[in-house]
Amino acid sequence: MTNIYKAASREGLRFDVSMGAVGNWNTEDLWHIPLESLDKIVCKLKEGMQVEKSYLTENNPTDVFKLHFEVAEDIIKTRLQDQKDRKEAATRKAQKDKIMSIMVGKQNEELASKTLEELQEELDKL
Repeated sequence: MTNIYKAASREGLRFDVSMGAVGNWNTEDLWHIPLESLDKIVCKLKEGMQVEKSYLTENNPTDVFKLHFEVAEDIIKTRLQDQKDRKEAATRKAQKDKIMSIMVGKQNEELASKTLEELQEELDKL
């Protein structure tokens, strides 16, 4: 399989209004547009790939849309995975912070349960 991004940069791949884009966007732009807009582009390209080949011309609509579709689909999948990964990381961080907070509380409880003499000894060690 060829690298779709290499092919896209080589061909100067652009996404235009006929593909659901608002304006004329290059591949890099797809990383920064709202996911809803990118989803519309992917759906429109997939629709374009369903068009049957004309026997009167040598142009195959599938060929025209295939690279565009592959690039846009890969970008939306990657962005959605990144979004999911960030959410999972935030959930793990929140759980870790909660556990750390409980640990500090337990350490404080342990320290508070010591006698005045034990606390003085600990203070003197510092």
